[in-house]
Amino acid sequence: QIAGSENTDQPEEEAEADTESVEVDPPADNDQIAVEPTEYVKVGEFDTMIEVTAEEDIYITFVADGNVVFDGDLSNGDSTGAFPGSEFEVYTSSGGATLFTNGCGEEFYFGDDMSEANYEFGAGPTSCAVDPAQLRG
Repeated sequence: QIAGSENTDQPEEEAEADTESVEVDPPADNDQIAVEPTEYVKVGEFDTMIEVTAEEDIYITFVADGNVVFDGDLSNGDSTGAFPGSEFEVYTSSGGATLFTNGCGEEFYFGDDMSEANYEFGAGPTSCAVDPAQLRG
């Protein structure tokens, strides 16, 4: 499971962590940013993998632990691939068309509103931890 939800404060257990807020806005041009795989370094107490899948043509900016891991258009049925992290932020052009999959393979939505949305959430004690064998590269 994932702790947190759309535009909410962090749960009390995470509120004491010294985190830096990252503003997630779509860039002016719609070119997808190519992201090179890097070695994963666990940042928080808990970690997991998150993947975003488009259920219609959407625009996504996906930030994991303060790093932009995907920024661009997704066509209906396409996904970002799974990215590891402890804290996640996702801007989507359509919240209701944005399907999330966690490290356990469980699928979920944060809402059904088809308008733009920003989601901030983090891994928690019940999250499936990152399995190094699942990592890219």
